[in-house]
Amino acid sequence: MFATESYVQSRKGGRGTSRFDYLQQLITEYQDTSKQEARRQIIANLANFAYDPYNYAIMSELNILDLFLDGLEEEDELIVEFAIGGICNCICYPAFSELVVSEKANLKNMIRLLSSTNENTLISAMATLYYLMDYPQGLTILSKASVQTAMPR
Repeated sequence: MFATESYVQSRKGGRGTSRFDYLQQLITEYQDTSKQEARRQIIANLANFAYDPYNYAIMSELNILDLFLDGLEEEDELIVEFAIGGICNCICYPAFSELVVSEKANLKNMIRLLSSTNENTLISAMATLYYLMDYPQGLTILSKASVQTAMPR
């Protein structure tokens, strides 16, 4: 279900935390905590917010996509899974798609995930890369033979 302003207001009540403040708190906690399990839970929570267009402006302002892109470089397999899942959830937003394809490193990090043994990571990477083929920069990189051979068969 996609959120509307009235739905969000009804969920938070008169004195509740705004969506912006809540997401900001999650980001701060993610950046400040040294507990790996907490980081996993937080990035998974952020990825769940990424599916709803209502949150895109907030995510853009808080640079949550950058947090997901950074997560692709983590060694922790679950953080990578949730990071690519978050990207996949919001990649249909043109501003996010353009940000992803603007740097080759972002695409290369996603292409690297095509060899993942984690099924969720692989599916999210494939879906995200498929969507990015709508952009000239994405199509140029993704149509190379080396990328096509990396695709699972």
